[in-house]
Amino acid sequence: MTATILLVFGSAFFTDIIGVHAIFGGFLAGLAIPHEGGLAIALTEKLEDMVSIIFLPLYFTLSGLSTNLGLLDNGITWGYTILICVTAYIGKFFGGALAARFAGFTTRESATIGTLMSCKGLVELIVLNVGLSAGILSTRVFSMFVLEALVLTFATTPVTLWLYPLKYRVRASAVGGNFGHASDDEIAHRPSSDGILDLAGKKKFLFVFDRFESLPGAMLLSRLLQVQGPAPVTEAEETKVEVPGSPGSSQIPQLPDEEPPVPQGITIDALRLLELTERTSAIMRSSEIDQLLTRDPLLTVFRTFAELEDIPVASSLSVVSHEGFATSVIEHSIKNTDEMVVVSWTPGTSQTTTHGQSVAPTPAAQSVPNPFDALFKTTNATESTSSGIYSHFLRGLFAKSSADVALFIDRGPCGQSLGGTGGAQHIFLPFFGGPDDRLALSFVVQLCKHPLVSATVVRVRKTEPEDVDVAIPETAHLANAGQAEAVAAAMKANNMTIHSTTGGFPDTVYAAADTQTRLASDTLDDIIWTRCNSELGLNNITFKTISTPTPLRSIVSLIQTLGSKRRLILIVGRGKRLAVESHKDELKEFGASAEMGKTSGDVAAALFVSNVKGPIVVLQAAYASRREEQD
Repeated sequence: MTATILLVFGSAFFTDIIGVHAIFGGFLAGLAIPHEGGLAIALTEKLEDMVSIIFLPLYFTLSGLSTNLGLLDNGITWGYTILICVTAYIGKFFGGALAARFAGFTTRESATIGTLMSCKGLVELIVLNVGLSAGILSTRVFSMFVLEALVLTFATTPVTLWLYPLKYRVRASAVGGNFGHASDDEIAHRPSSDGILDLAGKKKFLFVFDRFESLPGAMLLSRLLQVQGPAPVTEAEETKVEVPGSPGSSQIPQLPDEEPPVPQGITIDALRLLELTERTSAIMRSSEIDQLLTRDPLLTVFRTFAELEDIPVASSLSVVSHEGFATSVIEHSIKNTDEMVVVSWTPGTSQTTTHGQSVAPTPAAQSVPNPFDALFKTTNATESTSSGIYSHFLRGLFAKSSADVALFIDRGPCGQSLGGTGGAQHIFLPFFGGPDDRLALSFVVQLCKHPLVSATVVRVRKTEPEDVDVAIPETAHLANAGQAEAVAAAMKANNMTIHSTTGGFPDTVYAAADTQTRLASDTLDDIIWTRCNSELGLNNITFKTISTPTPLRSIVSLIQTLGSKRRLILIVGRGKRLAVESHKDELKEFGASAEMGKTSGDVAAALFVSNVKGPIVVLQAAYASRREEQD
């Protein structure tokens, strides 16, 4: 970096000595820096803050001091100024628009590109300052052109939004010379799965990676989903080889030339999401997708793991703004016809001081761990904002995805790691009914095809308190009474299935189901439950049925009775569409956030704030009509 700075200033110094403006020396130094291997991006990341904070403000200050708008004091001068603005816009607009039209873009897109090309205020100011310092431009003419640069720069955004609104921004069907487009209505979406039991299981999965914390959940699920049979036994053929100088020949076993059969399991699309910010380095990085794809450490780790597990993986990378994460994932799943989208989330367990040091969480924070902690009181504003933005991304994915969605909530290691289990996993599934729970049951059946996986599936029926006499566990409570009151107040405004403006994050919206639809869903619940319980003959799955007036607390008690010596995975349905029961009132007693319940579902929220061990997998069945209902 030091050598680069010296090169830039030295080049500027020598060009100034020979009579050329010093800024051209800086341009020449930039051209001499190689762009291969990510060197230019690395240098930009280190220099752009200094440029934005020091050099750009100084440059605009000097340009402003040289500008005198008081010289524009008559009608002729203003007439020339308006003429300069019109001429500059027409020249830049038609130059960019015609080139884009010849390249195959539509008329609206070409007009948008032409408008964007008219925004060259910084480059124009550089040229104007060179002309002013050389005496080519007078102060009056310089001021006229500076005003023109400012007007065209400020007008670019509103004109672009007017020419190319969001409804016209459709996905490109191909990349490169073919710029044909296909709207979302022209894409054949898969029908709603409605959680129908699929004995064959799902084969194509889309794993989304946006941070390193996504790796543990992806590795665990992909390992359990990949069911491999016994390794094929290949007989070796003995080949006689003559070794010069040896008394005789030796028999060396030689394997046949044919390749071993590829195991018939799942296929994974690994999508790496990188946030596109307004920083120059981020924009430069987005233009080198191929190099990023091969060098990204997260994808490299997952590809290595997949090779060890004999799982075919197709990796891809997308650089978009955080608001476009959900759209990018949905478009990728549609393009590759993925059956399930898997997203991982690891909540933070520490807070950060103003000096950047990590400290242990307070007891109140430990009593209510929440992956969406931005949506209720927290002491860390940065962590709150990050969690809230991620919750917004998850809701967008749940609301618009035409494929099944699995949210893996990883709470990290709970105390000492268990050993001596041989890699065995035990799954617990509370089954309430509805398409999400049916999908969860189907997913559990698929996971239990792995020889090291067993499961306990409990069908929960809610009854009135006087109908059955059950032992009710102690009510969960918060250590901080004030926090409990705040949570209860927030729960009063919770509508669970309608649009919510709490915290600025929209909730998923579903049309009200009629009686016939609910009866059909209940009947399908009974059919799938009976089939799994009696007809499939699954020896490693235990089925139970309980009736209780407090379903959430009863589930927590059942999980605690499974013992602490087993590696548990808790799988639940999100339960936001055609849910059999509403757990809103009981969820208040757990102290879970209302916003967390809207994102992950009531059951997952209750399990998370409880003391049960193990990660939580929240499943939502595909719903093809979701987008039409929201429109």
